[in-house]
Amino acid sequence: MKKNVWITGLIGSAAALTLLHRYGKHSGATWSEFRQPLPGDEVVPHPDLEITNAISIRAPAERIWPWLVQLGYYRGGWFTDSTWKDWDYYPDRIMRFFVREEVEKSGYGHRDAPTASQIVSGFQDLKVGDVVLDGPPGTAFFTVAAIQPNKFLVLHSDTHLRFLFPKSVRENPRIGIGGEFTWGFFIQETGDTHTRLLLRTRGRIQPWWYRVFINTTIPIANIFLSRKMLSGIKQSSEQSPRRETNPSS
Repeated sequence: MKKNVWITGLIGSAAALTLLHRYGKHSGATWSEFRQPLPGDEVVPHPDLEITNAISIRAPAERIWPWLVQLGYYRGGWFTDSTWKDWDYYPDRIMRFFVREEVEKSGYGHRDAPTASQIVSGFQDLKVGDVVLDGPPGTAFFTVAAIQPNKFLVLHSDTHLRFLFPKSVRENPRIGIGGEFTWGFFIQETGDTHTRLLLRTRGRIQPWWYRVFINTTIPIANIFLSRKMLSGIKQSSEQSPRRETNPSS
């Protein structure tokens, strides 16, 4: 009897994880949104992992765009934390643990960043090739791969997947930790004041065991992290915008 209960529980847990995994790959997105080709897909042409999330926003593209274009660390933040005052609130707790040594050496441990509750004029001019930090210098960062105002912003990274491991592991050539991924934000207007905001992630990961781990865990974690970011952009875009002339120094 106990064995049957244990087997039933195991099967149930596996089924639940499978459903969460599938839901995480297209949370909030319709099937057509998940399948449609988008600008920037060619940056990672044959991905090991692809995720498309979406949210409806009661605001036109020009109200959403300023919040997207100022995303980033030391910029407008990522809408994944309640405060952006210092390194102790950096959103990726795991990455912060592993790169703390590099952060302390950089001297950027406690530098104020502008609040994400305002549109910062100094962060509105972004172009292809620009670097968008995701932590203090010397840690993970994005490069702008494609951009069209009020339409889309595609960020590319070949650093994040390495920084999930301590320096001794990520710089060991015999282990071969590596990979790349894109984060693409796409604004699709469905009416005068209604918009769909899509977030597409496409990644390639190596070696094989790391690829299996990422493919298993990221879609589930994505349900919460990406949803929180999209919800933050939605809330900010739907409210009356407040503008700050220059970024905080």
